[in-house]
Amino acid sequence: MHIWVIDRSILAYRLLLHLTRSLEKKILFRDQRKEDPILGSQIKGDTLLLVFKNRVSAYSLLNGSKMFEKEFDATEYGELKYFTGSQLYASSNDSTFTSLILSDASKNYLYTNKGKILALDKDLNICGQFDTEQLYVNYLNTKDYQFIAKGNSTTILDKKCRIIANVNVSKNAFLIGNKLYDIQETNLLEIDLSELINLESRGLVTR
Repeated sequence: MHIWVIDRSILAYRLLLHLTRSLEKKILFRDQRKEDPILGSQIKGDTLLLVFKNRVSAYSLLNGSKMFEKEFDATEYGELKYFTGSQLYASSNDSTFTSLILSDASKNYLYTNKGKILALDKDLNICGQFDTEQLYVNYLNTKDYQFIAKGNSTTILDKKCRIIANVNVSKNAFLIGNKLYDIQETNLLEIDLSELINLESRGLVTR
């Protein structure tokens, strides 16, 4: 006979998670229509946000009711697509970089088909916007470094998001050992990162 000691807080959390997911699925199933499909979703606290082509709807995960809805002008902003993740980075005035979401968790960032990122507050009002050309994509992380790309240029950051080096590789680059590889057209580029890391103390390295 085995006696299992169960942490009630963990059990309560798992039960709440199960109920939340069940309610989320019911809302998604209920509101999914072929002529007006759900394009994206995101959970913030006890609120489920659903993205449609021209609006975002907010639902309560406590009872499944619609709380409010916000429409967006497709002519001005483009058709809505989905919420972005934490992989989008922007540069700061102090020459560091930060993830949009991690810099302000209270905001939601919504991508449109015009290449815009709309920053929304808790009431889904637009409180800022970015063009995707302004932003970097975090595509690779190691124990000590982050790799963010814009076009065919990658910026390597340290743990404090300070610039270590700029290298001419895209977000499709991959790491094998200490070497970074990127295929551009018919060329295979190889960059030895150990050389860059050794030069960190001398300042910014550009390749």
